[in-house]
Amino acid sequence: MQGPEVTRRTGVGSGASRGPLRAQRAGVQSGFTLTEMMVVVAILGVLSAVAVMSFQRYTLRVRVGEAYALLGQIKARQEVYRAEFSQYDPALQHPAGNPGRLPQVWDPAAAGRTDWLMMGVRPDRDVYFVYRVTAGAPGSAVTSPDGTVLPGYPNPSDDFWFVAEARGDLDGDGVRSMFELCSLCRSTFVAETAPYEYEGR
Repeated sequence: MQGPEVTRRTGVGSGASRGPLRAQRAGVQSGFTLTEMMVVVAILGVLSAVAVMSFQRYTLRVRVGEAYALLGQIKARQEVYRAEFSQYDPALQHPAGNPGRLPQVWDPAAAGRTDWLMMGVRPDRDVYFVYRVTAGAPGSAVTSPDGTVLPGYPNPSDDFWFVAEARGDLDGDGVRSMFELCSLCRSTFVAETAPYEYEGR
């Protein structure tokens, strides 16, 4: 009477012990090894670095686009100003602060800048670059806003002229990039570390 009963109990116990063991083996076989996990982490790190660099380049391109757009607006407003007053409008630097990573408010009225108010330039947001304009009459030398005589232009000029300049330091390294537009030319010129070595856009 006791022999079969012992056999049945032993059989049940053996089957139950084999079930969890098989499950454990299956779990080990379907998991990731440490090496595989390290490879995945490394790939994710590389992809993240590439994404960050791409985003930074995109951001810089957008901010540089501000300089081209606002210089184009300055040129259009200067032609309107000349049609009304028979000359171009010189304007001192605005905004007054040094350019850097953070934008500055464009508010010539609050700054008391009647030159920019007369010109009518109105960017649609805060600006990363600072802007200034020099202008002259026929018979005067064409100069940049800092007074440097610009090579490659007729000097003295036989017509009214203006030179508009945008300066920025988007990466905050202390080296300013410069974009310049002149009434006597059709392109916006770029001079980053060596002023007046022009590259047409």
